[in-house]
Amino acid sequence: MRSLSVSIVGATGAVGVEFLDLLAKRDFPVGRLRLFGSARSAGTRVPWRGGEIEVEDLAHARVDGIELALFSAGKSVSLEHAARFAKAGAVVVDNSSAF
Repeated sequence: MRSLSVSIVGATGAVGVEFLDLLAKRDFPVGRLRLFGSARSAGTRVPWRGGEIEVEDLAHARVDGIELALFSAGKSVSLEHAARFAKAGAVVVDNSSAF
């Protein structure tokens, strides 16, 4: 299977951390991983496969090139941002009650 560009919205929350754990445990073919959160979480570094990834501010980030977006930041965040990811070409999987 080819590698995918994956993102997690709400990466520093409990479900976001679980998404990261599942991707690693199942050896999901992640080629590039981008993590998004609130302005408060932006800049936080999250461990991933022997390194770290910096959390980006969701409100100001460009989202082009993402193929799979996993959302776990709540209904209001999904309603505000999921369509932007989908328009940029991502398949969006939302863990909230928004959709």
